[in-house]
Amino acid sequence: AAAAAAKEVDDSSRLQPRKGVVVVAHHKPKPMETNLQKKRGMVEVAAEMAAATGTRLTPVGRLDRNTTGLLIWTNDGKLTVALNSWAEKEYRIAYISLRESATAAIGTAPTDTGARPSALNDSSRPTPPLLPPPTATGSPSVPRTGALTEAEVAALLQGVHLEKEDKEVRFERVALRPDLAVDLPPIVTTRRRRLGTPSPATATATDNTTGGTVLAGAAGAAVDQPEEVVHFKTRHFVDVTLVCGVYHVVKRVFQHCTGRAVSDLHRVRVNQLRLQNIAGLECPGSFCVLTPDQIDQLSTSPL
Repeated sequence: AAAAAAKEVDDSSRLQPRKGVVVVAHHKPKPMETNLQKKRGMVEVAAEMAAATGTRLTPVGRLDRNTTGLLIWTNDGKLTVALNSWAEKEYRIAYISLRESATAAIGTAPTDTGARPSALNDSSRPTPPLLPPPTATGSPSVPRTGALTEAEVAALLQGVHLEKEDKEVRFERVALRPDLAVDLPPIVTTRRRRLGTPSPATATATDNTTGGTVLAGAAGAAVDQPEEVVHFKTRHFVDVTLVCGVYHVVKRVFQHCTGRAVSDLHRVRVNQLRLQNIAGLECPGSFCVLTPDQIDQLSTSPL
């Protein structure tokens, strides 16, 4: 994909570096590592960029293998230092919330035959417990829970001290994106639930081996009854900005302040340069040489 994108770059852009400085924007895909020492995609991209620009480029900073989005490459050491030290970067964080719905025991007749999501209508398995009525899109109309609370947002803005780097780090801005929340397909699992309690008459038998008291199996004895549980999952999104370039900083701060894990991370902006505004970078893996105006956006901190 990167090779095809390189061919689409206009030749005039390749051959007109700005005062000897070449800056390339790369839409980094998964699971590529920002490491020119390992042959996991990055070495091949570096070779393609060198062929397209006529100079050797190195990435500015690092994005881990599971982080996607805007990655800058350049042959200018001063620009690299500046972008790593003071540039404001914006990321879109995705995280998953989970809510369980306890169900009727397997083998018991449901009291209602309301509609269920098609993914759970399987005649080869016991009838699952009732779910909320499906919405127009077919997904359960379960209230979305688990979005960041005001206290968690405040903690992200206050920041945290990273002991390894001996540095205070905080998010400059935090913007919840409820408009992007997506209900994921429910997952059904089985667990065992203890039903009933032993009566005094059933707890009188003695184990001849251990001398302990055991249940005699009479009516009223406690039993483990299998039941199905529906796990409702929602993918939430939040946009954050920060000025820092330490290792896994976004994931570390987010998890420390909220106790939640980041499921996906996407860099959408560096200073005033936005990935979505760069023509030709719609597909992950593509790259293009930045114009002088785009380099100015990259070099200018947001107001």
